[in-house]
Formats: sequence, structure tokens, C-alpha cells
Amino acid sequence: MLFLIGPVLTVQAFSGAFLNAAGRPEIVLRFRLITTVVNVVGFAIAVPFGIVAVAAAFVVRGYLLLPLNLYWMHRYVGVPVGAYLRQLRGVAGATLIMSASIVAVKVAVGSRADPPLLLLAEVLIAGLVYASVLWMLERDLVRDLLGVLQQALPSGLRRLFRS
Repeated sequence: MLFLIGPVLTVQAFSGAFLNAAGRPEIVLRFRLITTVVNVVGFAIAVPFGIVAVAAAFVVRGYLLLPLNLYWMHRYVGVPVGAYLRQLRGVAGATLIMSASIVAVKVAVGSRADPPLLLLAEVLIAGLVYASVLWMLERDLVRDLLGVLQQALPSGLRRLFRS
């Protein structure tokens, strides 16, 4: 259930920094207060139905408040919503295909596998699918990411990757 919140968190990842940089920290605080109140209400409603319902409430809250976050980003920072979302289409496509691969593994294997082994299989397949699709859709982004990761390595290890 919680993997469904990924796209929302991706879209909102930098909104706080953008709003702070634009001199609007009160908007960040306002959004976080609204998010907290909606989370508490949603969780209170969902708790009697179990942990999956609580996770679903968290996901629903994310999608319900995403338009508000995008509106405030446009209004206070000047970020065009369409242009901002278009930059994420490759990542979103890779995420959708990865999600489908997780569901396919779960359906194919079902309850026949030991849960830890099923989780390991899902993680490995999801990682391979995501990396492959992202490479096909956003090759420049992957190259940039690999460059950043290479810079984070200690100098001795960095030399190994240059060879």
C-alpha cells in the first residue's frame, strides 16, 4: 500500500526548499499543519480497520493535498505546474512499470513462497525493472545520478570506476 505514496512524495520533495528559498516559510508551516491535521483525522478513522487502512489513509491524504501543494508552488514560487510535472514523466513511467512488476510477482507466486523470500524477490525484481526502465526513459538522469554517486566515493574507489 505504501508504495503508492511514492509519486506524491517525489512531486513534493523540493516544495519546502523552494518555498523557503522564495521567502515563504509560513506556507511550508501551513502545509505541514494541514498535513498533520488531515493525517490525524484519517488515521483516527482508519485505525479500527487495521494497519493497511492506516497506510491507505496516509496515501489518500497525500493525493488529496497534492493539488494544494502544487498550487502554492505555482502561486508563491512561480513554478508552472505542467512543466514541473512533465519533468517527472520518465520517473513516473518507470515507477508504474516497477509497481506492475511487484504486483505480477505477488500474483504469480501468491502464498506459495515464504514471505521473506517473496519480499526479497519483489525487491530484486523491482530494482532491476526500475533501473532498466529508467535507463531507457531517462538515460541522462541516470548518468547524472551515477556521476554524483561516483563523486561520493572515496578517492581510492573513485579511481577504480574511471579505469
